[in-house]
This record gives sequence, structure tokens and C-alpha cells, in this order.
Amino acid sequence: MLKFTVTDEEQDGEFCERLDIEAADGIGTTIKIVLWEDAVSWIYFRKRRPKQSRAAVFKMHADLHGLNAEAAAELIRATLRDQESVKVGWREHALVRE
Repeated sequence: MLKFTVTDEEQDGEFCERLDIEAADGIGTTIKIVLWEDAVSWIYFRKRRPKQSRAAVFKMHADLHGLNAEAAAELIRATLRDQESVKVGWREHALVRE
């Protein structure tokens, strides 16, 4: 499943656009990426593991101001393809360590 949604959201009395990207596969991986028009983003992904252990979860807020549109799009594409390989890329833009 791959789903894109654009919505208007009110923040501090002003409206801004928000892009939600959700992806899931048949083996238990869930990815959620939220991008606000001010270049702030939120990334979350979870990989299901065997029943005896907890799911692997990665989540954080990032500021993508320093990226051009191509670089931001490539980070998103790479995240959808292989979440583990892009953790460092997301952490480089972290707003707060979570």
C-alpha cells in the first residue's frame, strides 16, 4: 500500500499545506512521512519482528530547509526502498533527538 494525502492544517492561526505519505508491505513494515510546507518533517517507520521481540521503531522530526527538491525527493524515495540505510540521512537534519 502506498498512499499520498495533501491537507491544509492550521498552525498558530495560519494555514499551511501538509503532505502525508504512508506505505506498508505484507511483511509488517509501516512507513509514515509527513512534510509541512515550512520544510519541517516527521518520519516514522516500524518493522515487525518475530513474536518474541518488539518491533523495531524509528521516529523523529527533521528540518529539510537545507535540501533542494531533488535531494528531499531522493531521501523520501530511499526511505520507501530501504529504511535502515537512510537513518543517518534523516538524523543529519534532526530537530530533536528522539
